Amino acid sequence: MLRIGLTWLFFGVSGLLLAGCGDDGGGPPVLPGLTGGGEAEEEEEETVDTPDEPDVVEEDKPRTKPDAEEADTVEDDTVEEDSTEDVADEEDVVEDITEEEDVEDAVEEDVEEEEDTFVVQGCQSNEDCNDLETSPCEMAVCMPDNTCAVIANEVPNCCESALDCDDGNSVTVDSCPGPGESCLYITDNTACPQNVVFLESNFDDGTSQGWNIQQYEGVPVVDWHVSSRRAADGSFSLRFGHKECPTYYTQEMTASCELTLAGESNSLPTYTAAISPEMNLLSDTVVLMRAKVWADMEYLGLDPDDPLEQFFDNVFLNVEYTEESDGTFTTVSVPLWGTPDVQKNTGGVFIEVGADLSAYAGKVIRLVLEARADDGNNFSFEGFYVDSVQVKTGCGSILGCSGAADCVSANPCITASCVELVNTPGAACFGVKSDPACSPCLTGQDFECNDFDACTIDACIGQTCSYETDIACCEDEAAWGPLNFEEGELPPGWTTTEPVNGVGWTVSDVLAEDGFYHLYFGNPDNGDYNAGEGNIAYGVATTPMLQLPDSGGYLMGSFDLLLLTEWLGFTPTDDQIVSPDRLVVDVIYNSSGVEVADRIFDSYDIGGATGESEESFGYQTVNFELTAYAGDPVRFRFIFDSGDDLL
Repeated sequence: MLRIGLTWLFFGVSGLLLAGCGDDGGGPPVLPGLTGGGEAEEEEEETVDTPDEPDVVEEDKPRTKPDAEEADTVEDDTVEEDSTEDVADEEDVVEDITEEEDVEDAVEEDVEEEEDTFVVQGCQSNEDCNDLETSPCEMAVCMPDNTCAVIANEVPNCCESALDCDDGNSVTVDSCPGPGESCLYITDNTACPQNVVFLESNFDDGTSQGWNIQQYEGVPVVDWHVSSRRAADGSFSLRFGHKECPTYYTQEMTASCELTLAGESNSLPTYTAAISPEMNLLSDTVVLMRAKVWADMEYLGLDPDDPLEQFFDNVFLNVEYTEESDGTFTTVSVPLWGTPDVQKNTGGVFIEVGADLSAYAGKVIRLVLEARADDGNNFSFEGFYVDSVQVKTGCGSILGCSGAADCVSANPCITASCVELVNTPGAACFGVKSDPACSPCLTGQDFECNDFDACTIDACIGQTCSYETDIACCEDEAAWGPLNFEEGELPPGWTTTEPVNGVGWTVSDVLAEDGFYHLYFGNPDNGDYNAGEGNIAYGVATTPMLQLPDSGGYLMGSFDLLLLTEWLGFTPTDDQIVSPDRLVVDVIYNSSGVEVADRIFDSYDIGGATGESEESFGYQTVNFELTAYAGDPVRFRFIFDSGDDLL
């Protein structure tokens, strides 16, 4: 039996107001994915970080009231009595007023001193100051003037979290072994002690990062460009190919990248280059280069050195520099690697290409990627990608590796490998930090990741820090929705596929959560999804086009779901031989003129049902993030598929 209830669809913007959930809020909100009732929500709220007590005390009120302030109150009472009894005695009045002003001045001085040093008067020893709040890197002491003060403790390089230990040196791994202890600095064996990085291009900001594109022959739509179609690390790479389709074919294609009637034999010749920023290499220095490449280009099956194989459909990696002789400047280009070296195909994966550039130390160089394609059949080939290009100094600690075991980084944020050098015997260690925001926590303890933000949930997971904004700290800046079904019929613009023997998407009053009606898949007359022998229960419901707000913060959505299928009690997998009974939800949007669907919910992820048995199932809330689609028109698509006629 299947019961699916979608009682409302809600979209809200959670932005930075008082709690810090906008652009400066420390990261995307924690979205529970699937949540139950009020008890679960209360448990979540208990996990909110709270800052150390001293921070609150320091900002909201003084730690202790100064003695001078008490004296101020007493003197004020005395002045009033003297003024009442001796009104005629002008000299006494003047004297009292002068004394009052002196007291006020003393109070102001004490208050200023308290604000600057957090002091309290009247101590004789450090033990008298134990009531003052201190952090792990602070201590309370009695000063020579008998005032208590909070000062830094005597632990060198004292830390409370790894954030306190950042020394600005990319070669060291910074760690805080415990609150109140000294920072530890561990040298990363994938980089030289005096490491100099001349070039590091990962393209993950969506730009060419200073690489200059020059097209000498061909059409603009087939050229070097930054692409998210494939990436070795992160989300982007630099690609040679068609800007919209998985090919480097130059002629017209349909919107879905299919060939037109013209066929594939009329592709035009192409010659284009991607040129790196200039690098001024240090003299007398070992310099190493590494790039990750992916290739799928037309291969004739000839020897790699055959002139025909060298000429047709290739990418070559060269190093260029300029020489001067008698006032004449000449550009020298030296080949390092080319696609014929791998028969123009890397087997569907990125491979690493390394080179020793020490011969060019002291020169100003550029890396050049030259792409050439002939006028022939190349529709079936995807092209070329390059990612994680790195040029850096080398030294004994990273040279001469024989395998990945020699290049394990002390930094859990860095993935290192032993890369064979193509232009000289040997290999070298190269490391890449795929996530620039990654912070290590070598102790494995959450305290090392403390960012002192009460609205983030800080955790050390696999020796790397995770920072997520707690949704409890978010306040709705704007609400959009909800969409409900209380008219008893599909709202305007919704579409559904035709029912199969009465089984399909419809608006029903069967077990609604809020109000009287909800969106239901099944046969409302029978309360099941039996479409008859030999028939698959399948249906699609799609919303109209909805313009999402441009939030400037975090955009979230949710719907209430009631789901009962034969998957009760365990998690389905694709290779199981029983009925799939699957509900999925997609967000549909436009990307460069083509409709794209991203999956935002799959019932397999929750075990196929919103309960463990028919007696315990109930409505639960599905949450999903829509920040990536803020400001875009989108549609939401609900698909149920029984996969067969079994119930």
